[in-house]
Amino acid sequence: MKDRLVTLVKYRYEYRAEILQDKLDEAGIESSISNESVLGQIDGVRVMVMDKDYA
Repeated sequence: MKDRLVTLVKYRYEYRAEILQDKLDEAGIESSISNESVLGQIDGVRVMVMDKDYA
């Protein structure tokens, strides 16, 4: 099975996503942050993990 990124949570502010990413890193879980934009406006910040780590 091929691993894929899934959205764990979506925040309005990037600093909250960075805090969660730090906690995930401490637990040994790789994650990434993606800024969503609509018409040039930031619409949210998603924290994504591999689907095997989602649970």
